[in-house]
Order: sequence, then structure tokens, then C-alpha cells
Amino acid sequence: MVHGDRSISADTAIRLGKYFGLPAQFWLNLQNDYDLRIAERSGVGKGIKPWSVNYGAEVTAISGKVRLAIRMSFDTEIKPDPFAPLIGQTANGCWLGYGNMLFLEFGRPQPLRDGQTHSSGEWGLWSDHIEWRIEQRGHIVAGSEDDRVTMEDSVREIDGKTLLSGKILLTGDSILAFTNDLIVRTFVITSEKDARWNFRVPDGKYFHLGPDGACPEQKPPALDAQKLP
Repeated sequence: MVHGDRSISADTAIRLGKYFGLPAQFWLNLQNDYDLRIAERSGVGKGIKPWSVNYGAEVTAISGKVRLAIRMSFDTEIKPDPFAPLIGQTANGCWLGYGNMLFLEFGRPQPLRDGQTHSSGEWGLWSDHIEWRIEQRGHIVAGSEDDRVTMEDSVREIDGKTLLSGKILLTGDSILAFTNDLIVRTFVITSEKDARWNFRVPDGKYFHLGPDGACPEQKPPALDAQKLP
């Protein structure tokens, strides 16, 4: 494996998990991510038109189709891509909230509202009960367990980068790929159902993104002023 001559099998993932004290799924996710990168570099899927998501009245029906697709195909990736509206957009004004909450802002900065300390973008993503790591060219820039200064510096590195792709796996883990070889990975490490990405769209509606796709929120999550822009 070190020399790239063999892949991580389920059996090997269990052994590595026991030795390093990490879930076997963590090692399988690493292998799956590597395999995807190799496949993407080979040009697989070129010419296929993606199915875009309509974040509106039909979102519940779309979620139902997503669940049906999972049962039928047992695919590891959620379709349609819940990050589709952000693909091709540039991050602007990303910041670190309370604790290690990660806020990613996209589009033009919006005027500050009452109680805000950070300007929000037209679109917004923020992490909730999920861990994260920022990588660049195989190097770990920072993770959600680093000291605050290190985390803040790494989050600012996302500014000015364009989102190229985004994936949410059945485990709830996600991978966001930006220009300049910058990668943001998130990991669900709890059984709580609110471990997810939260998503704000330009018309003021809110959604949460997870293994079931995009689900509308009746109102913005109950976050204090330090957490919610």
C-alpha cells in the first residue's frame, strides 16, 4: 500500500482501524477517494450532463427520488449533487465561528444585519456537529482540532478559491474540491441526526444537507449571534 501496489480492502481497513484506533470506514473512505481521483483524471464521465438540483417547492420530491435511487443502486454518492448550485462559484469571506464551526460564504458580500459581526455572501454553508480538515496537494493545512489561530488562518486560505465539485457520501462525510488543489473534507463522528452541512440560498431559505439530500428548514437553525452570520 505504501508503494501504491495494492489497495485498502475491507479486511485491511478493519486491521488498520484496530491498530490506529480509527473506524474502518475512515480507511475505506480514503481508498474510495483515491480511486475517484484516479478515475476522474482518466476522463471517465466526460460528456455526461449533470442533473442539477432545484432548491424550491420540489425539493421534498427530489429527496424522495434520492432515497429511492440509493435503495436501487447502493451507490456511495448522493445524487443529485446537493452542492450543485455552488459549483463554479468563488468563496469570499469564509470564517471560523464558535468553537470549530466552519462558515463558507459564496458570491457578493451582503450588507451587515443587526447583530452580525461577519458579512455573509449570497450563498452560505456552515458545518454543524461535524469535524473537518483542509488539505492542499496531499498536505494537511489544518483540522478542526487545531488551535484557533491555525484554524482561522487555514479557513482564510479558502477565500478566492472556486468550488469545482462537492460530494456527500452515505456516511455523511463530504468532500469539497476547490481550485489551487485545495480540499475541504468533513467527517461525521456522531450518531446525532443534526450532524450535517447547513445551506442558505439567496432568497433567504435554509436547507440542511446530508445523506438524504437537501431538506428544507422551517426557519434558520437556532444559533447564537457568534455562530450565525
